[in-house]
Formats: sequence, C-alpha cells, structure tokens
Amino acid sequence: MEEKIETLISETIEKLGYELYDVIYEKEAKDFYLRIFIDTPNGISLDDCEKVNDAINPILDEANYIKDQYFLEVSSPGVERRLRKNKHFEASIGKEVDINLYSPITLKQDEINEKKKKAWIEKRFGGIKSKITSNGILCAEKRRLFYMGGFLAYPENYDNRGGYIYEFDYDTGCALNEYSLRYYFFRAYELRMNMQDLSKAMDLYEEPCVGWLQPFERWEEPVSRPEKKTSEAPIQCKQERIRLRLEDQNLQIKSRDHLIEQVVVKGKRNTYQKDFRNPPREQDLAAEMEYYVSIPLYNLSDDTYEVYVRFGGELYDSGETFTIHSRR
Repeated sequence: MEEKIETLISETIEKLGYELYDVIYEKEAKDFYLRIFIDTPNGISLDDCEKVNDAINPILDEANYIKDQYFLEVSSPGVERRLRKNKHFEASIGKEVDINLYSPITLKQDEINEKKKKAWIEKRFGGIKSKITSNGILCAEKRRLFYMGGFLAYPENYDNRGGYIYEFDYDTGCALNEYSLRYYFFRAYELRMNMQDLSKAMDLYEEPCVGWLQPFERWEEPVSRPEKKTSEAPIQCKQERIRLRLEDQNLQIKSRDHLIEQVVVKGKRNTYQKDFRNPPREQDLAAEMEYYVSIPLYNLSDDTYEVYVRFGGELYDSGETFTIHSRR
C-alpha cells in the first residue's frame, strides 16, 4: 500500500520542489493514518505542508487505494526521523543515529572488542516484524529466550493483533510457544513481586506519571513565527533537549521537568496554546526528571500547524509542522 501511494504522488511532490522522504500508513488505536513526510535542504514550513496537502488530496481521492476512513497528515520528517530506506541510511552516513532491533540477539561478551569496534552475533531468533517496541528476555538457567514484539508492523495480517510473544529453545532455535496479544505494549520485563518494596513510598528519582491529559486551548493573542529555533536555545545538558513526536492523536514533547513553559501551535486560521507555567515546580528533586508531556489534538480544527515552544521566558520555533485533516 505504501509503495503504491508513493509511486502515485511522488512526481507531483517533486514538481512542487520537495523531496518525498517517506510514506507511512498505519493504525493507532482505532484510527488509520496516512502520513506523508516531505523535506528540502532548507527545511519545511507551514505553507509547504499546506501546498503539498492541497496538491495530493484530489490524487488520493481519485485513486481510492485506501478503503478505510483515515486521517491524512503532511509534515516534515523532523529531527528524530525514521530511517527505513537505503536513501535514508546513505543520507545519515557520519551522523549519530538510534537503533532499535526488530528481533533480539545475544552477543558473546568475551568476543566484544570495543577498541576495534567489533562484536559477533552468537544466535539469531526471528519472528513477526514489530515496528518499534520489542525486546528479548533470556532465561539462561532454563535455556529459553522470549521475543517480545510489542507493536506489529502489519496487524491486519494477524487478526488485528497488537503484539506477539515467542518462547524459543535457546539451543535449537525452535519456537516452543507463541502468544498473540490484542493490544500493543511498550516493553516487556520479568515481573518479580516484592511486597516489602511495594509498601514503601515512591522513589522520587523514578520516572513518574505526571498529571492528566488536557487539550490545547484557543489563543487569541497575535503570534509571529519566532526567529530562533529550539536548536539555538541555551541548554545545560543533553536531557534538556526538546524532542517532539505525534503519537495516538497526541503531541508529545520531551524534556526536563517544568523546563517547557508553553506550547503554541499556529495554523493559518487558528492558534492554540497550552500553558505549563502554573503550578510551578515544588521540589528540586523533580528538576532531574525527564519525561514526555502529552497534549491531545482532538479539539484542533483542520489546518496545518507550526509548533513553537517557550522556555527560559522566550518562544522558540521547533521547526516541526503537522496537518490535521479529518476524512469522514
């Protein structure tokens, strides 16, 4: 499906002067999303997303490849862009990237040579492809390896299941048991209950669950695109970097506790904001905590939005854009 859509719209997008970075069609919760990522050497603006959105809409409608109701999103790939194709990896040569394994591997510790930057794979255990959330659990004493696939890449091929778990015999590589799960999960860990620890007060250095989800609010004050990018903002350490992503109809922004003071999303017709300045941080211990602040997007009107972030009393341009387009 993604390759057909890419072939369908790539020429139109290139004629407009943009690179079609990627096409992703995926299901989140109960909704389907068609995500079109475009790029240029100078970045992507709100007007760019709007122009591409208007150009490809009639093409998608006429082709009618997707029979389900879905949401169309046109945006830039962003800083934390996915590397899925050869051209993505070629463009990332010499750059630092994060790698998540689709299937667990085990390395011989005595054969890892950090100075020579070499490691050897002892065994491979494959399973159903999981897009981003997967891990392995090795039970060495029982010679068992559990492959935890938390977010299936093609759930429609597996009765719309969200996750899958394999139990392998470590020596033979044979799958002894397989379990499918209706829902997605993030990571899987061995659970060892310790009632004595559970009865104690929470350690404030553990990552907490902060607040509850509150949507954006309409903002009537005029706002212009800030001249400074978030990458130019003064930060004291890596944990203070501001990272954005769209997940399950929520805009998620990650940084240290209370560093983000306000988030503004500006469209052509409406502007919304979410203010985090009150209540202030009450404990210095929380200053070391890092987590995602999640803001629902369900009340935003159809439009293409730029994302601005305020911290240190100044508003910065994140350089990120997203489009809300409800296809009913």
